[in-house]
Amino acid sequence: MKSSISRGLLIVVAALAVGAWALVSTFSDGGPSKKEIQFILEHGVQARATLLTLERTGTVVNNIHQYAFRFRVETDSGDGFELVRKKLIDPIYMGSIKVGMDIPALTVPGNEKQTLIQWEKAGIGNAF
Repeated sequence: MKSSISRGLLIVVAALAVGAWALVSTFSDGGPSKKEIQFILEHGVQARATLLTLERTGTVVNNIHQYAFRFRVETDSGDGFELVRKKLIDPIYMGSIKVGMDIPALTVPGNEKQTLIQWEKAGIGNAF
């Protein structure tokens, strides 16, 4: 009896762990946290993010598809790097998002992960 309860508990714990991993992997690369955003707003430098590619990741939440966006981010000083961010996008906004478009950004020099793509300044802030 105890071994069947232990097995059942082990199965439940394993299922929860797999579910948690799936959530983390789905929403990672979605951008900086609220605390990081505040830091970027205080210490970041102006940049331009050019959209190089976008593709569906295969993840769908409430009939909203997730896309992986690849950007080339360049600061006014000429420093540049590529960055990938994943976002859930309402389909009504997809017509406004075009490969090659430039989107204002802020980035912390020396820390590419602390980059804020300012979609709202490109007129698509409500897409997410």
